[in-house]
Amino acid sequence: MIKGLKLLLIILLFNLILGENNLNAAPPNNFVVPLCKVFSKDLLDLNTQNYLSPTVKVMNSVTNSCFYHSAYIPKKVSKPYFRFSVNGMYGGVSEELRNFVPQFPMQEFDYATALGYLGANDTVGLLNYFLQTLIYQGVVVDKTIEVPTKASTSLGVGDTRLNLPHQVMENLVKNHPAMGLVSLYYPSASELITNAVSSLPETFTLYSGGDVSQIIAGVPQLEIGSYYGTELLLRFIPPLDYGQYIGKFHFYGIGIKHSISQYFYDDYLTTDDFDENKQERTKVTPFDLSVQVVYQNTGLKNTIGVTNAELDANGHIFDLNLNVSKNFKDIVEVYSGISYEHLAINGTYKYYLPFEMQIALGLLKQDPDNPDHWYVDGEEYPGDPDPQTSDVSVKENHIKFTLGAAKDIGPVSVYLDYSISKFNILTCGVQYRF
Repeated sequence: MIKGLKLLLIILLFNLILGENNLNAAPPNNFVVPLCKVFSKDLLDLNTQNYLSPTVKVMNSVTNSCFYHSAYIPKKVSKPYFRFSVNGMYGGVSEELRNFVPQFPMQEFDYATALGYLGANDTVGLLNYFLQTLIYQGVVVDKTIEVPTKASTSLGVGDTRLNLPHQVMENLVKNHPAMGLVSLYYPSASELITNAVSSLPETFTLYSGGDVSQIIAGVPQLEIGSYYGTELLLRFIPPLDYGQYIGKFHFYGIGIKHSISQYFYDDYLTTDDFDENKQERTKVTPFDLSVQVVYQNTGLKNTIGVTNAELDANGHIFDLNLNVSKNFKDIVEVYSGISYEHLAINGTYKYYLPFEMQIALGLLKQDPDNPDHWYVDGEEYPGDPDPQTSDVSVKENHIKFTLGAAKDIGPVSVYLDYSISKFNILTCGVQYRF
């Protein structure tokens, strides 16, 4: 009974999608192109997160720094003061952010799953499922398909290719768990299936990144104070192009910093102790302690690879930090802090079939005199007019420790610090007080 149901299923399956009339009545692209697009989307959906998240994560992390270089805030002043600074951030990109372990779509063949595609009348889905079962057979059972163990992120270098040679795929078709029944009761199906598999490209590609080893950014910042030991922080960057491998990045941020020291020291600086002309204190407490909360909203847009795939990501970042500083009069101010950071980044990645695949499928016309040049040529060579989209989502919480030093030179301060977290950042800046 079970064998009979399996047989009926197989006959229905291949009559539906690989029947002789279907193959002879329409060009291979009528089913091969949709199959390649569906399989490519499965491939990208499995890997897009790991491929793109390092760029998004690094750009957001590097700008989520340099919120303070002193914990001192006067208790109150007779008129507001302003501190304008320009901060430079540098982060080195580790190998962990340049590579990842890729995944490839593959499934063990199951009659019930195949029947589900038949019930849904999903011809392309059924073809895609059959292809994934062939890959499973080649990788896990026969071990005739070798899958890469390392792939490049958008910050790394080197294409990652899943090679599916026609000869190997044809042998896998012959050894497929369903082919015994098919060959016995439906002799012509083996040849038809082999022809279909032979129409597929032999390579599916995960593109490399831009070989980025460091990230450099600059952020202007304005601090306004003080109202009962509280300062307002504002920062903003219009869309700036950080190069073809990073793209256009913009953000704004707002924060509040409040002095904790004022509740512990009776002699903490008041208006009388604060020289508003020089914007500096006239006496020093044992140390200064403040708490700060900052929110930043970011946006990143980029086109990636020769197919001009489009990344559009938006981020929300919260930083809660406790910072402490000690001023050594006329020498230096040493500061440190510990931060809790929350990153929530969502985006979309719109992409096209790789150019070499479009050429193999007959979607692009290749110049016979220049193999590196291809182009669209009317309806016969339409290219890939329908891009697909995968989602990117990054949610992370981590702790960051910062240590630095600042030097006042009249109304100007210069400072340098280093932050240790999942992504380490070196920061320097210049601030003018008025």
